[in-house]
Amino acid sequence: ADKGYEKCKKFLGDMYYFGRGTSVDKEKAAKLYEESYNEDGMIQLGHMLMNGDGIPENLEKSVEIFKKYAEWGNARCCAYCSIALTKMLANNPDKSEILKYLEMGADGGDAECMYGCGMYNYCGIATPVNYTKAFEYFKNAEELGDIASTVAVGNMLWSGTGTTQNRNEAFKYIKKAMDAGDKDASTLYENCLKQIEQEKQNEQQEIERQQREKQERERQERER
Repeated sequence: ADKGYEKCKKFLGDMYYFGRGTSVDKEKAAKLYEESYNEDGMIQLGHMLMNGDGIPENLEKSVEIFKKYAEWGNARCCAYCSIALTKMLANNPDKSEILKYLEMGADGGDAECMYGCGMYNYCGIATPVNYTKAFEYFKNAEELGDIASTVAVGNMLWSGTGTTQNRNEAFKYIKKAMDAGDKDASTLYENCLKQIEQEKQNEQQEIERQQREKQERERQERER
């Protein structure tokens, strides 16, 4: 590490960060990560700066690090950059820069970025509401194993939002997310069952109303 080898400094930084063979010293770890110029080390430094993990929080520097590697083609850094930017721009209504990196990461195949793009299109954040596009993003992320997207796909199939309504398919996705332990999926499943029950009750009430009207018409005809 003293000779400046990148990987050695990254490795030594990990030892200080995790306390392997020595006591935990995150300040030393951060210094070694920064000196290493190693991509993994710099990304770890970005996380430490973003979260104030053992060193003072510095969102601007964290964003700078993540942007560098995102623009070099690291799709995961696009996701990290979007998280850091979200914290940094919490009070700024313009979220277009966040969406830029989410889209960059989605194009690079990152499921978390795809989910983020789906949410931005679904809610109309930094872009007009586009349910069809949102569904496509969620579906692509779901195919990569993103459980939050599995719930979103199920929800949109259930309501027919951005796609053709298909309740049988919706239940498949919702149950898949439930099997993975997702609490939102369990809540959605319960709500769907309640909706079905309410629809049955409404249907029965409509049938009874029509029967009453028919009986009333027949009574009136007999009295003429």
